[in-house]
Formats: sequence, C-alpha cells, structure tokens
Amino acid sequence: MSVSTTAVVMVALATSSSGLGGDAVRYLPASAAPGVAFEVVVTIDPPAGTFAVGLEERPPTGWTAITNISNGGTYDAANHKVKWGPFFAPSIPAQVSYDITPPPDASGVACFAGTVSFDGFNEPVAGDSCVEVLVVSGDFDGDGDADVDDFAVFAACLAGPEVTTPPPGCDPSDFAQADLDGDLDVDLADFAAFSVIFTDSRK
Repeated sequence: MSVSTTAVVMVALATSSSGLGGDAVRYLPASAAPGVAFEVVVTIDPPAGTFAVGLEERPPTGWTAITNISNGGTYDAANHKVKWGPFFAPSIPAQVSYDITPPPDASGVACFAGTVSFDGFNEPVAGDSCVEVLVVSGDFDGDGDADVDDFAVFAACLAGPEVTTPPPGCDPSDFAQADLDGDLDVDLADFAAFSVIFTDSRK
C-alpha cells in the first residue's frame, strides 16, 4: 500500500460493541490539495473467531470522485458510501482502500465516517477522521505545490509595480493568483513571496 509519508495519527477503539475486541482503523494523510487524489486505507482486525465482516465508508459530502476501490468494494452513489463485503473467514482482508479526489473548490477540514460489522455487531471505524485541504498559493496547476511548472505561469504574469492589468500571454485568472501580496499588481514583491513557497519537483 502507499500510505502518505506525512505524519498519521492512529486511534484504536478500546473495546468493540461485540465485547470481543477487534477494530477497523482508517489512515488519512495529514493534508490534501484540491483536485489531487489521495489514498484512504482502512485496516481490519476482527475479533478471534469472527465469521463475517462488512464495512462502509462515508466520505465528506460532495467528494464523489472515488476510484480504485480494492477488494471488490463498490461506491453507492445514492447513499454516498463506499461498501465492502460481506467477507467470510478465512478470506477476510487485512485492509481495504480507495482513492478519493477533493473537489477543485475544496478547502478547510473535511471529515470521514465509517462503520464496520463483525458478525452483525456494528462499531465505528477508528483512526483518522478528518483531513485538512490546503490551498497552496502560487499552485497554478493544482497539483499541491509551487514548482517549476507554476513558476513558468508566474513569470508570464510578472509585469511590475502598479501594473494592474495582465501582460500579453498571462491569463487574467493567473494574474490574480500571481498577486501574492494582494496589491493588485505582480512585481518583485510577489516574486519574493513565490520564492519562499517554491519547491523544485525535479529533485
């Protein structure tokens, strides 16, 4: 599996509603970017002797771009749930996963919910519940960073102080985004701000 390299906090339930132990634990990245897919992983640790397991995940409202659902799972669009199972012993998977893409206009904290069933006893999925969607200033291509591709767009909009209209070759929406200090022009002050957030994705 490809769990994010960012810090992840795992929280496990102390007891299950079945009284026999066992849990399902969700793993999320510490942050996400609008329009950039990430993987959600849920590990499954059933109580000893469990015969059947079912699992449902409810992503944040409006997050409908769901792909690569593992282990024969399906997306129930009517109820906005990702569903697996029932799985029967001894073929209960140790984990399931899916990819989800935050909408292009997503921002702030978005939360997930889920339920796991062990032989008909239901309990909430533990672990990470929420992810923060961060909008990166200067990220013109929406891939979650400000790199050489974004710099090419920024440079095309660099017009100088007190020039409040886009120069030739600069889209008006890019010009507005390149104005990192909010003074209605794109000049060396904005270049200085861009240099702080710049990351060289070629490394």
